[in-house]
Amino acid sequence: MERAIIWFVAAILVLTVLLSLVGNVNVKFIVPPAAQSYNYKKLTIPSSEIIEYMNHLPTTINSSSLTAYFPQYILISSGSGNDILNNVLHVLSMNASLIAPGPYWEVADLAGFLQAHLTTNKSYLIVITNGANVTYYNMTLPFFSASPLNVSYPPSDNTSVHTASFVINSSTNYAYLEANILSYHTQIISERTYHGGYSFGNYSVTWVTRVYTYRYDATVSFHVYYDSTYTNVSFDRGFSGYFDASTTCVTYKDGNYVTHYCFGYVGSDSTNVFYQYKHEVPGGIYTFRPGAHLIFSLSVSWYPIYSYFTEYEYEVKSVITINVYNGTSPVTSITWNNGTIFSGNRSINIDVNFKEWAINPVQITINATTFDKILNITRAWHAVEGEISSQQIVYKNETENAVYVEDRLNISNDFLIAKQPSWVFNHVPQAEVYAHNYADEFVNGPAYYYALARVLLNNFTTYQLFEIVHSIQSQLIITNTSWTKLVDALRYGNGSLMDIYYQAMPTLFFVQYHNFTSENASILIGAFNVNFSNRTIIIENGTTTLTGLPMGMLLRNVYANISTILRNGTYPFYEWPNYGSPPILFEAYSTGNYSVEFIF
Repeated sequence: MERAIIWFVAAILVLTVLLSLVGNVNVKFIVPPAAQSYNYKKLTIPSSEIIEYMNHLPTTINSSSLTAYFPQYILISSGSGNDILNNVLHVLSMNASLIAPGPYWEVADLAGFLQAHLTTNKSYLIVITNGANVTYYNMTLPFFSASPLNVSYPPSDNTSVHTASFVINSSTNYAYLEANILSYHTQIISERTYHGGYSFGNYSVTWVTRVYTYRYDATVSFHVYYDSTYTNVSFDRGFSGYFDASTTCVTYKDGNYVTHYCFGYVGSDSTNVFYQYKHEVPGGIYTFRPGAHLIFSLSVSWYPIYSYFTEYEYEVKSVITINVYNGTSPVTSITWNNGTIFSGNRSINIDVNFKEWAINPVQITINATTFDKILNITRAWHAVEGEISSQQIVYKNETENAVYVEDRLNISNDFLIAKQPSWVFNHVPQAEVYAHNYADEFVNGPAYYYALARVLLNNFTTYQLFEIVHSIQSQLIITNTSWTKLVDALRYGNGSLMDIYYQAMPTLFFVQYHNFTSENASILIGAFNVNFSNRTIIIENGTTTLTGLPMGMLLRNVYANISTILRNGTYPFYEWPNYGSPPILFEAYSTGNYSVEFIF
């Protein structure tokens, strides 16, 4: 209690200290006189502006708290970041893989401030100075209440996908060429004679070989047959070339015995003819390569070369099972190759079946997403993303008179299935979170003072802001009990010493300050960027010195050992309050280090 009293007195006297900082300035507080004695100007703080600035409170998201069981602080307010409105909406749009139920419900509870409503107003008489001029105002403050936004936790899915494939059919087709000789001519274009022999005693062998080179010219008509059926596809082709023929006569002599005989050899030239023939087969169009083997000699002969194609038909079955947890009115959409094939709610079991021939492999893309809306926020859980892919496997075997091609499929699936985190099932009870009214605490906590300061600073200086705060503090009635919410002291015009002390909070958001403490004593000293005399040295950066602080008798009487509290030296100065208001933590930030000299 002793420290609380000292803090309260310090808060009341802080203006004196602040103005004493700037030199030999004799400062007196002007306590608002009775209303009937002066012409008070009416100053009404618009409730809409307070709400707007509360929505703009700068915050950052404490990402480390998003997956905690029941964290104390999810948002940090320290002078920078995004508007709390945007951060709250961002958190509420997160899916269950990013945030646990406890933190989600805390922010949802807080989000009730978006539907805050005006409950009452209260007026205070304040005094504003501008040099030697004094202006009196009757300032009316608005006050609010809010209720938690009670919403469901975002949906998440327990998903399974099972895929199997079977060969259900096969087909074999073939094509070949039939050759018809339209004309064929041969002629000898050269002749060569070779002699040889050997003898051994009375035995001798001699031979004479005559070699003839033929040129041939042929015109052949080819007809395409498919599965032994003439296709009406034919074409002609001319051929020319050479082949050799020979005659060899051998004479054997063995004494008086003589034997003579002759034999011949006819050579040949050959070629293969192929044709690209497209024909419809089950599942698509296949290009056969029927052929014929031609042999050119004294006459022409041929035989067909068969082009065989065997393919298989497959049936693919996929079973998708989805059970949706949480959400308000979740709808799950399953798309197959970008076309919606099914929409369902809580329990979904769907078969994705199709057939395919190996010649025309199918790629099936499957996506499943569960959507759920609260307010104008869409929450989504991407349950399944992937595809069923079919890859052709071609087997080829060649013989002298046939080419065999077999077309099969390798069917596989690659699905990314979102897994539900453990906190979906193990979490703080929703009722335990909603036992708090974070929304009401927000509109009746530090955010209210931030918004009030923003509104006032649109028309007044930071020094005048402090005058307004002091005028209000001077009119609050001291009681023995404290309010749970800071703003209630303003709402009802009374509070404990600590309640009244905290009414200085609007200045902490925008005035550089340092809190000197020693044992049970605490003095809050700040600096304003205003000049009162030529001797004034104002805090502007980290090297400016504050000088000339003559301590008045009032402070001397309050602090018996004030010299142990206020010591010359270099101190860090701050803006923003240090205050915990779950789920928001307000943190002061340093504005610089300043050298301070006190004169007693």
